Amino acid sequence: KTILKVLITFAIPVAIGSLVNNVASLIDVAMVQRQLGNAVEKSPEIFHNLYGKYFTTEGFTNGDIPNFLYGCYKGYAYSIYNLVPSITCVVGVSALPILTTAWTNGDKANIKINIESMLRVISLLAFPMGLGITALAPQIISLLYSSAADSAVAVNLLRIMGIAACFVGITTPLTNMLQAIGKPNIPVKNIAVGAIIKIVVNFILVGIPQINIIGACIGTLACYVYIATANIYCLVKYSCIKINFFKTMIKPLIASLLCGVSAYGANAILLGMISSEKLVTLMALIVAVLVYIIAIAVLRILTADDILTMPKGDKLVKIFAKLHIISQ
Repeated sequence: KTILKVLITFAIPVAIGSLVNNVASLIDVAMVQRQLGNAVEKSPEIFHNLYGKYFTTEGFTNGDIPNFLYGCYKGYAYSIYNLVPSITCVVGVSALPILTTAWTNGDKANIKINIESMLRVISLLAFPMGLGITALAPQIISLLYSSAADSAVAVNLLRIMGIAACFVGITTPLTNMLQAIGKPNIPVKNIAVGAIIKIVVNFILVGIPQINIIGACIGTLACYVYIATANIYCLVKYSCIKINFFKTMIKPLIASLLCGVSAYGANAILLGMISSEKLVTLMALIVAVLVYIIAIAVLRILTADDILTMPKGDKLVKIFAKLHIISQ
């Protein structure tokens, strides 16, 4: 009975959190398209000025514009953006038992080590992926999809969604950490508030003809900026741990910015030398990865504890220590 009670105590908030998120998504679908329809009806000339060159299909009417723009958002930009949380969530789940054990034992030293290590690792994953998506949005769209009208429109949307990916990428692991310290209700409340923010921002911005579908991207960004910030605040508050944010998040952000800038710069330089855009994109990504690895080494971002959480971590620690690229 005791175990069942604990399981229910944790399961219900997790289920509600998932439900709130999905309901917000469903409301988002209906609201965005309705607001786009209202905006088109109000100022069709603005949409034709912005997107007229893409409406080349015979029989394309004003009523088709909301579906067209929503397809650019959900079918292209959102799909790519969603790759980031699908990768970072694995880190949160894998580290959950370790942090839970430290919290149950009341081991404050290990709690601090595990929380900072998780924050650092998810930042090292989410920030470069998100900023890389923003820096190479046109090239990524071109590499993955055709040069159709809808993919061309998706480029500007993807730039904003790339920034949002930095925040959504750290949200799920933060939720896992709050669950690990016995606070499963907190993320649910933060998700609910974030969903309301998203709905309000979508309702206001998508209905403005000049902003239209970009408002949905801004709504997603605002939603996850709040959730990530609120989760970090609550994690610090309820764990009673003083986190070194410079080492755990600022350093990874600096390395990620260098990664994004190098990707953008390499792409601009290589375009004048190589005719194949897809080859240029791949080479720019390789340059960005190399710059990122060097930045991690120079800034001494990774610690021995971070490496030990990886497969074959004990062997990697010895190698990295000899190369002097990990800090203590």
